[in-house]
Amino acid sequence: MGNLRSVIAILLVLVIGFVLTANQETGQVAASGLGTGLAGFGSPYQVSSATSSTTSTITLTTTSTMTSLTSTTLTSSTSTTFTLPSLSLNPNFGSVGLTVQVSGSGYSSSDTSCSISGTVVASPMCSVSGGALTGSFTVANVNFASYAVTATGNQIGDSASTSFTVNAPPPSMTFTPPSASPATTVQVSGSGFLSSDTSCSISGTPITQATCSITSGTLNAAFTVANIASGFYPVTATADPGGDSASANFQVKSTTPSITVNPPSAGIGATVQASGSGFSSNDSACSLSGGIVVASETCSISNGAVTAAFVVAAASAGSYTITVTGNPNGDSASAFFTLTVSPISITPNPVGGVPGATVQVSGSGFSLLDSSCSLSGVAVSSPSCSISGGTLSGSFTVANVGTGYYTITATGSTGDSASTNFAVGPTMAPAIPSFPVEAILSGLFLGLGTIALLRRRRATA
Repeated sequence: MGNLRSVIAILLVLVIGFVLTANQETGQVAASGLGTGLAGFGSPYQVSSATSSTTSTITLTTTSTMTSLTSTTLTSSTSTTFTLPSLSLNPNFGSVGLTVQVSGSGYSSSDTSCSISGTVVASPMCSVSGGALTGSFTVANVNFASYAVTATGNQIGDSASTSFTVNAPPPSMTFTPPSASPATTVQVSGSGFLSSDTSCSISGTPITQATCSITSGTLNAAFTVANIASGFYPVTATADPGGDSASANFQVKSTTPSITVNPPSAGIGATVQASGSGFSSNDSACSLSGGIVVASETCSISNGAVTAAFVVAAASAGSYTITVTGNPNGDSASAFFTLTVSPISITPNPVGGVPGATVQVSGSGFSLLDSSCSLSGVAVSSPSCSISGGTLSGSFTVANVGTGYYTITATGSTGDSASTNFAVGPTMAPAIPSFPVEAILSGLFLGLGTIALLRRRRATA
């Protein structure tokens, strides 16, 4: 009997030792799991520490023929205390562009890096060591409200959150005028910027030749509209050193370069003026072209405005396209020009004569480019000719040719010419008193030739 009781006592001791050991391990695992789970909730729950406990109960009953040991109860309990991550901001409210310091504690000693996130967070910086987190961020350009800020440790992934309040509206700006065409100067005004800002800049596709200044949070700027297609384009004003900014859309109006020619129609040799607008303000030179109708062209451009001219070259009558092209942008505009050519004609005075007679010649419709002229023909002797403004004047002596019709031609220095017929009568015989009939016949022949010439001119007219 004594030996049996000893055996039972030993068994009880072994069982109790086993149970206590198992319960202690189970409690540690549970505490560890709870700590990890709560850490993920972060500081909005304001938990700095937590305790995990567990209790185990075992009842052992042994029965023998000699003795009975019943209802033996063994109880074991353990507890574990741990710390959750927490986060704080300094300050925890402010305006757009403000720099905020971030500090955290209770992070895992295994964390080697960290990150800061949230709608209000811009340009974040973060580091962690030994469970202590430090960092900073710039308040993003958001509306005034409260925003969550979260700092997360890595590799463990433990995190904490808190809130930041933006207590002022974000910076804003306006344009005067709100829309404009290329080469137009636009004024920019802005407000709500940080009072600590000392300089600023504006940027965007529509902007050239920009200026910007800022004082006590008020921005003043200006820019020239670039030569771009029509549409809405974002323009951003950024202040320093705060980095706060404002953006707004600016409308570029559609403009098409155009030119006009004055006069729109003219004859050969005339000087035609060309003027244009709507060209790029970046253009520093231009050229004028129009094919064979253009001579001695000139072209200049300044701030998108064109001044040009050309002389009408000797060409056929008709409509021609005159084009001005800007450089270096390559923008261009065209207009129509009509070359009008008056009929060229010459008239001898008189329209007929005898050899040795002097005849005057007048002409019109010649090229304005003609600087000299000539008279030619079988019946022409000792010619002289001058021309100015398309008008010709000259003279010749009737050559010693037989009676009949002869062609007289006047030619300008550009090659334009006109012709007409001239009647040459028989040489007038001297009056002989004893033979008056010869003088009468000579006069008669000359008169008949002149009448025939006049009739032929009327028929051809």
